[in-house]
Amino acid sequence: MRNSFLVIVALLCLGLLSACQKDFLSTADALIEQIANSSEKTSIEVADLPTAINAHIDDTYFESFVETAFRVTNLGYEINMDDGNSLYFDKDSKPLRHKKGAKFGHRPCGDKPHHDKDSELLDLADLPETIATYISENYPDAEIKRAKLRHDQYWVGLTGHIILVFDEDGNFVEEAEFPHGGCHGAPQEIDASELPESISTYLSDNYSDLAITAAFTKNDGNRYIVKLGEGNDTIVVIFDADGNVLCEKMP
Repeated sequence: MRNSFLVIVALLCLGLLSACQKDFLSTADALIEQIANSSEKTSIEVADLPTAINAHIDDTYFESFVETAFRVTNLGYEINMDDGNSLYFDKDSKPLRHKKGAKFGHRPCGDKPHHDKDSELLDLADLPETIATYISENYPDAEIKRAKLRHDQYWVGLTGHIILVFDEDGNFVEEAEFPHGGCHGAPQEIDASELPESISTYLSDNYSDLAITAAFTKNDGNRYIVKLGEGNDTIVVIFDADGNVLCEKMP
């Protein structure tokens, strides 16, 4: 009799837990939809986002950068990434994930936002040995900062804002010395002399001690990506077509 009673109690507890989880997911879904469809969104600079949100983005989406960010008072935040992902956070900066991967709102590149469900952060100790060996042999002075499994590929972020991509078997695919987003297509390298005057002026005023080591343009000149310095002193700055700073990614 006692055992039967314990089984019943356990089942009741599991039922309550399941109900609470469903309620939480339902609440999160509703909040995301409210934020995404709100008519009271206000644009916010990346630097003005809560520290917890910026930390989450830097850790989880190290290979991309923020295109636009919005705040809805008393609800939360919508962050649109260059790779097509849209991230949502509640007013306390807690990440929200839509359980069905539904799409809300509109993106700057014309697509609806989505959450990349096929992306998983990895513990550095879980990287295949072939990848760790390749990096130690070819980038002996670099430190592995972050790694993720994305669409059956390994994406590894090194110091110096270097991003390496490997296939599912650990074979090297490509290197990218800039935030690697897919929404606006691949960046095209340009000479530093081709940067708009407003960007050159900003860089000389704010980073006079760092040399430009690479420059790229995306989306027919609507985005400029500039890499300054080397190694641990590397900084990547992303600008819009008018020379406004969209993002500054530090080591």
